[in-house]
This record gives sequence, C-alpha cells and structure tokens, in this order.
Amino acid sequence: MREENFSVMYDEEDDILSIYNSDNKSREFLEISDFISLGIDKNEGFSYLEIHDASNFFKSVNEKVNKEFLKDLKSAKLRESIFRGMFILAVILKSKGLRVEQSLPLMSKNELKGPLLQFIGSQ
Repeated sequence: MREENFSVMYDEEDDILSIYNSDNKSREFLEISDFISLGIDKNEGFSYLEIHDASNFFKSVNEKVNKEFLKDLKSAKLRESIFRGMFILAVILKSKGLRVEQSLPLMSKNELKGPLLQFIGSQ
C-alpha cells in the first residue's frame, strides 16, 4: 500500500476536482469511468486524478461534502493498493475540520487498459 500527498485544484463552475503531483508529469492518461481520469507518471505511479461532478460524487458518501468543502481544500492524499487482483485507489480529503475518504470504482487487473497500469496491476 502506498499513500502520497498531492496538490488540488477545484473548478466550482464545472464541478471538477483535479488532484495532481506538480513534480511528476503524466506519461499516460486513462479514463476509468465516464467521470474519472487518471494520469500515470514515468515511474508507474499516479501523477494526476480528475473527478467530474465531484461534489455529487463525494456527497454520495458524506452529505457534508459540498462545493464549499471542495473550494476550501488545500491538499489531498491518494492511497493505492491491490487486493485479490483488484486495483484500489482511495482519495483522502480534509477541509473545514472534516476528513473524507472515498474509494474509487474498483478495477480488476484484466480491466486495466494502458501498459503502465498493466505493469502496476501485475505486482
């Protein structure tokens, strides 16, 4: 299991949350759903995560998460792990004294499309 700190940017008008590592450029981008995109860096780690309709996505887990909560974010953490062949990515947000952790939709190693994610999924 690996957990790292990331920078954040929230576009309130379009309700898009971008979580990124400004030190690592993305080498590959993958859409894992119609509202979630991932960026993979040259070291096969995550460098970027974009969530569309972010306030509703996080509100599905915690009703206190709204656009004001997301606007107040200063940083985020991403935790990645693999369990029984399933790749798991969790987003951890802190804002306004509240901590929210949300796992993204699971992907099996067989569903991972890009070559870098194929490599990550094989470990």
